[in-house]
Amino acid sequence: MKRTFTANIDGQIFHIDEDAYNLLQNYLEQLRQAFSSPDSNEIVTDIESRIREHFDERISAGASVIVLADVSNVITTMGRPEDISGEQSEDGAEAAGSRPIQNYAKPARKRIYRNMQNKVFGGIVGGLATYLGWNANIMRILLVVAAVATEFWPLFILYMLAWMIIPAAVTPEQILRMNGEPVNVETMGQAVIADSQPDGDNFWGTLFGIIGKAIMGIVGTLMGIAAIASLLFFLVLLAGTIAYIAFDNASVLIGLDFFDGQLTLMWAVSALVWSLLCLIVCGSLTWLAACVVFRAPGASRLTIVTLIIMSIILFVTGVVLTATCTTAI
Repeated sequence: MKRTFTANIDGQIFHIDEDAYNLLQNYLEQLRQAFSSPDSNEIVTDIESRIREHFDERISAGASVIVLADVSNVITTMGRPEDISGEQSEDGAEAAGSRPIQNYAKPARKRIYRNMQNKVFGGIVGGLATYLGWNANIMRILLVVAAVATEFWPLFILYMLAWMIIPAAVTPEQILRMNGEPVNVETMGQAVIADSQPDGDNFWGTLFGIIGKAIMGIVGTLMGIAAIASLLFFLVLLAGTIAYIAFDNASVLIGLDFFDGQLTLMWAVSALVWSLLCLIVCGSLTWLAACVVFRAPGASRLTIVTLIIMSIILFVTGVVLTATCTTAI
């Protein structure tokens, strides 16, 4: 037994069951997001008028309630010229009584997104495979081989950077752009329907997903330990540096057995910079691993950009200070 909703579509009342109501509401909302121009309200109003006409036909045919199949059929046919765009018919005349809706399709040029419909962790490989037109599972196998050949870390760092930079394809518009399809009413409707249907079983995707989460769990644990160690070392080093500056007491710094007899203030500051950089990098990777394993919310774009800028500044500062100390020896 399903609930039935009463919906006012273009000034007319229809009884719609729950599944059909949710799909229709989602479809109209995605259209409002897709058409962000000043004329978007008029476009959606025109579309609602067409939907009302289709539903009128179903009610006239004897249906008492609009069901999911009715909404799906309407969305599927909304992109046909005779139904929505008001283009000329075969004899060159304008369709009578219909308000023309301009073709708002955008260039069908592929863009790189993280493919969240074919992801193991992050959707980087899935997105690249979609962009290049390759098989994602083959690319994952090649990625594993390349990781082994490069001793894992360089490729891992590049993967994490790509994860931070490449946006995820979440909305139907982004999914269409990722696949190189035009963004118009017809394709938007198809994207909404596809997004509303459950995905089928994918053995390889499930297998790689389990392996990926296990790897990220191990990496996150190791990075978490490294982040805690970096934090402790930073705090001890900071206390020692303050004691060295304020009281000319170098016992804490010497006790770290880190400076190899070359204890200077610049060496201490350089070590502080490197330990802080290690803390930020390891902490960020721990956070990222936790987001993958536990499906926690990720960082905002502002946070990611801030962390990257801070890391670059600390890295450059550390290199300069270390080079200066080495030259002075």
